[in-house]
Amino acid sequence: RPGYDYYTSDITTVAFPDKKEVSPSEVIDLSKKIKAGKIEWTAPSGNWIIRRYAIRNALAYNRPAPIGGKGLECDKLDKDAVDAMFSSMVGRYIKDSPQLAGKTIKAFEADSWEVGNPEWSAKFKEEFIKRRGYDPTPWLITYKTDRVVGNEDLTQRFQNDMYLTQTDLFADNFFT
Repeated sequence: RPGYDYYTSDITTVAFPDKKEVSPSEVIDLSKKIKAGKIEWTAPSGNWIIRRYAIRNALAYNRPAPIGGKGLECDKLDKDAVDAMFSSMVGRYIKDSPQLAGKTIKAFEADSWEVGNPEWSAKFKEEFIKRRGYDPTPWLITYKTDRVVGNEDLTQRFQNDMYLTQTDLFADNFFT
C-alpha cells in the first residue's frame, strides 16, 4: 500500500533452469551466496531464473474493533505470536476479573475472518520439515505457479503439503 513501510524478512533465494519442469537437484539455494546484497554465484550455461522469497507483514488490521482495540493482526501460523496476542487481549480480562476466569468467562470466540489466508511465517520452514519430513526449498518454485519439480505428481504432493501445513498450523496455534 502506498505510504506504508513493510517489514520484510528473507525466506530464501533460489536459482533454477528456465524450463517448466526441473529436478529437485537443479534448484540451487543461493541464500548463503548473497553478500552485501549481491549474489556471488556463476550460473551454469543456459538461461536461469533467480527467485527471491520473502515474508512481509500484511498490514492487516483487526476489524471490526472497538475503540482502543484496533491493531495489526498477529501471525496465526506462529504459536508465540498467537500466545502474545491472547495474553495481551484475554489476559487483560483475566487480570481485571480473576474471580471470573474459568467460571463466568469460559471461552472467547472468533466469529468471522476478514484478513485472508496466511501462507508463510518465520518458523514455517522448520514446522514444514517437522510435519512433512522434507525441506520445502526446492519445491517453492511450484507454489502458485505452473512450474513442475520432479514430476506433476510430486509437485501436487508438495502443494498439498503446503496447504496442509498452513491449515495445521492455523488450527493448532489459533483454535486450540
